[in-house]
Amino acid sequence: MNATILKEKISQFKKHLNSVDRYEHLYLYEIQKNFKTNWALMKEPMDAMIDKSIHSQISRRLWTDKNFEPKTMMMAFARLNTDYVRQMFFDLFDDQKAIDGRMDRFTFYCDELLRAYKKVNPHKVDNNHYHGHHMISLYLSLGFPEKYAVYDHERFVNFLREVKAKDIPSSSDAPRFFKVLKIILTFMDKEDGLIEAHQKRLDPEVHYLERSGLLVYEFLLVLF
Repeated sequence: MNATILKEKISQFKKHLNSVDRYEHLYLYEIQKNFKTNWALMKEPMDAMIDKSIHSQISRRLWTDKNFEPKTMMMAFARLNTDYVRQMFFDLFDDQKAIDGRMDRFTFYCDELLRAYKKVNPHKVDNNHYHGHHMISLYLSLGFPEKYAVYDHERFVNFLREVKAKDIPSSSDAPRFFKVLKIILTFMDKEDGLIEAHQKRLDPEVHYLERSGLLVYEFLLVLF
């Protein structure tokens, strides 16, 4: 990875944070605050807890689109088998375990729940739980804001090419992204005025104020 190019891109991002468009992605930090305020795995009903935790008054684009309803399906799974879903998230959020194994298991558990859901609801047309690296990384970024961010494979690949990285992944590689995220955050911390520009946008009543990997996701959204 070319550090000079990375610094140039981060300087460009700082200009965005001081521009008229700086409020465009504030829903990211609104969602993080909602999650931190409402997430409680032992709270029931779990589907209502999930609904309040993964919520934005501005944008639902991270979990709702045409033929893409992961939050809706996870709420349905919570109603179907609360204990199973609770253990899924306990395992996913166990940061002592390897991240690739946790993500793979979470997808496997969702596969199992989808089969059970279709047996109980044979007339429904749902054939997908939508929990790939994108949605799983969203959960992780909400649970551990400093360590994770939403994974967007196409933008990540564009970034790696721009900074002249080696071994561009041809398929989804969220674990590598999380490693690169730490590097980008470190460079952002060192960029004079960047963190201050970011924080000036935030409302403490609405947004998550602490160090957040979603700033890296925003960086990718803006520049790549």
